[in-house]
Amino acid sequence: MAQQTFSGFDPVLKTVFEGKLREIINRRCWALAVLGKSPRSYEGRQVTYPVNLRRNPAVGARADGGTLMGRGSQTYDDTAITVKYMYLRGGLTGPTIRAVKSQKGGFASALAAEFNLAIKDFRKELNFLAWGDGTGTRCTIDATASSATQTAASAGQATPDVGAAGTRYLREGMAVLIGTAAEIAAGTAETATIDSITDHDTFVLTASKSLVSADLVVEGDASGNSYNNVPMGLLGIIDDDTGTFQSISRSTYGNWRGTVLANAGTLRAFSDELLQRAFDYVSRRTGSTIDTLVMDPSIRRMVLDQIIPDRRYADRKFDKGWSYLSYDAGDGEVRIYADTDCPFNRIFGIDSSTIQVYEQTPIHFADDDGHILRVVSNTDAWEYLLRADMNWGSDNPAANFVIEDVEGGAIDIGP
Repeated sequence: MAQQTFSGFDPVLKTVFEGKLREIINRRCWALAVLGKSPRSYEGRQVTYPVNLRRNPAVGARADGGTLMGRGSQTYDDTAITVKYMYLRGGLTGPTIRAVKSQKGGFASALAAEFNLAIKDFRKELNFLAWGDGTGTRCTIDATASSATQTAASAGQATPDVGAAGTRYLREGMAVLIGTAAEIAAGTAETATIDSITDHDTFVLTASKSLVSADLVVEGDASGNSYNNVPMGLLGIIDDDTGTFQSISRSTYGNWRGTVLANAGTLRAFSDELLQRAFDYVSRRTGSTIDTLVMDPSIRRMVLDQIIPDRRYADRKFDKGWSYLSYDAGDGEVRIYADTDCPFNRIFGIDSSTIQVYEQTPIHFADDDGHILRVVSNTDAWEYLLRADMNWGSDNPAANFVIEDVEGGAIDIGP
C-alpha cells in the first residue's frame, strides 16, 4: 500500500496565524519630533511679525565742538509665514470594512489599520518636506530618455551628482508630473505614475515617457499638484540666495540669508576644523548658538570616525524618542542627530529657538460635518481625508548653517 505523503495530508494541516500586522516601511519623522512648535495658535492666511534687519549706522566720534553725524535709524520690515494646506486621501469599500471589523476577520481592523498607517504616512511626508526648499521637488531626471525606465540624479551614483536625492523620495503608485518649472506651471508637464523603484537611481513608470535631463519630478496629476504649494523646508530657510524669503528680499537684506558653507559642488572630507568654522561663522554673524546638528547616516559615519577619540563628544543620549551624540563647540552642548530624509552631502547646524512649525490646525481627519468617513456616490465605498494647515518658518535664518559638499560614506538606498 502507498504510504501517506505530506502533500497528500496537506488539506488536513492547519495554518498558524501569529501576531499582528507587521510594518516594514521606514516612517520615522525627525522634524516633527525634534523641531519646536510655535506656542502661538493663529487663524487667517498668514503669521506676520516685524524683524530688525539693520542697525542704526549713525554712530561714531567727533572732536570737541565738532558737528554731529546725520541722523540714522533702525531698519525694520514685516515677515510673513503663509499657511500651506496638506492632504492625504484614502478609501475602503464597504465589504472590506464589514469583513474585517476586528482581528477575528484579519490581522488588523481594516479601518484601524488604514487610519493609523495613514497618519504615519502623512507625518513621513512632512518629514521629507521639512528638508526641502519649499517647491516639493522629489528628484530630477538624470538623462534624456524615451522609456518607461528612467534614471534620477543621485549622490549614490558611480559619478555622483552631489546632494541629489535619487529615488529616495519617490513612492510606488504615486502620480507625478515631470517637466520644467515653467511646464508644471503651464500645465504642460508629462503626467505619469510610478510603477516600481529599481534602486537608488532607477525607477519605472507605468508607460513610456519622453523626458529631458534636469526635468523636475513632483507629486500631482492633470487636476492639481504640490509644486510650490508645500510647506517651506530647511533647504529654503537656510539658504544664501538673493530671492525673497517670508516676504523679505534677501538681495536687499543680506542679514536675512542663511549661513551656507559650500565648495562649488566639489566634495571634501569632513573635518573638525570645518565644523568649528561653521559654528564660529554663525556666532560672528548673529551671536546665536547652534544647539543641533543633523545629517544623513552616510555623513554620520564619517563624523563618527573622527569624533570617537575626541573627548568633547559624549556618549549617546535620548530625547523625544531619538538618540543623539552630544558635542561641545565651546558654547554648550550640541546634539548630533542622523535622519534618513536629510539631504545627502550636507550637515545642518540649527539654533532650534529660531525655527518652528506654525500650525493653524494640526494633523487631523476632516470631520467638519461630524463624520470622518464619507460615502462615495453610487457605490458601497467610503473615503476619508487627512489634513493639516501649517508651515515651517524662521525669525532668524542666519542663525543656522548648512555645510554643503561634504563627502560621506557609501550611500545605500533600497527600492
